[in-house]
Order: sequence, then C-alpha cells, then structure tokens
Amino acid sequence: MQNKLFLISLFGVMVLLQWFVPSKMIWNQEDILTNGEMYKFECKPIDPYDPFRGKYITLRFEEEDFIMKDHLDIKKGDRIYVALRKDTDGYAKVESISASEPTELDNIVIANAGWRFMREDNLNDQVNINFPFNRFYMEESKAKPAEDLVRESTRDSLLSTYAIVMIKDGNAVIKDVMVDGIPIKDLVEKNK
Repeated sequence: MQNKLFLISLFGVMVLLQWFVPSKMIWNQEDILTNGEMYKFECKPIDPYDPFRGKYITLRFEEEDFIMKDHLDIKKGDRIYVALRKDTDGYAKVESISASEPTELDNIVIANAGWRFMREDNLNDQVNINFPFNRFYMEESKAKPAEDLVRESTRDSLLSTYAIVMIKDGNAVIKDVMVDGIPIKDLVEKNK
C-alpha cells in the first residue's frame, strides 16, 4: 500500500514538473519581450541554398563579425558576453566582447564565439559572433513568402531590413522582422 502511494506521489510530481518547466520557459520569453530593451539588428543577405528550415526565417546580422582591439583567449563555441550600443539610427553595434561575465548585464547579450581569424601579430583578431537569436518563427503558410521577402530586401541596398530584438539580463528574443519599417507579417499579407 505504501509503495502504491509513493508511486502515485512520484507520478504527481512528474506531471507538475512537465507543466512547470515549459510554463517557466514561456514566462521568461514573455518577460524579455515585455520588459527588455529594444535593439535593431541590421540584417544581411543569407546563403540562398539553405536559408529556410521549418517554420522560421534564418537571419544573419551585420554585427556578427567583430574585429577585436584586444587579444582574447577564446575559441569556437566559447561563451562570450557581447556589449552593445545603439548608433544614431538606433541600430545595435557591438562595442566589445568579453570572455568573462560582467557584473552588470545591461546592454549585454550572451552569445557563443564562432570562427576566428587570427593575425600573425595577434592584434585585431576577427571573431564571428553566434547570436542566440537567428531564427524568427512564423505561421507555416507565411514563413516561406516571408523568407523570400527578407532575402530580396537584404540584397536591395535601398531597403533597410532589420530584426527588433528585446534584450534583458543577457537574454534576447526577436520581437519582429522589419523591412523599411513595416513588419514582415504585414508585408506577406499585403503581397498575397
């Protein structure tokens, strides 16, 4: 009898955890969208051969490649802390990167180091930043047309294409993708 009660209690805890974990993840994302600071990340063209996988748009950003002024001992896959600032047009610019966690996470996004180009003199190494927000999820029927619009607009120098990214405590969530100030979802609807 006691064994049966234990198993029922264990099952109840398991069910609660299965509800708690996804709920907590959703709540964290919504908190970032509601209370985070907005940054605009300028998009750049993506590889046309494999830009779309599933129900999201794959995005690349101008700020992915950063030339370091100071030599940092980082390698591909390492966690890095990217300090951001906004330029006069409101676009995010990478100010610096660090391998050690800063005391304040304001204007910081936690990312991973990608490839690295090291010069022989170890000065001004270039590092690729793998931002944790390179996918914008959409309704399945709109994703492919949206991906086509983003690809075309990033190749057109007269159009500004950017992602609105909300950042809070080092975490980031894409709120929207814009083409010349118009949300990508609205453009897809307009072009139907």
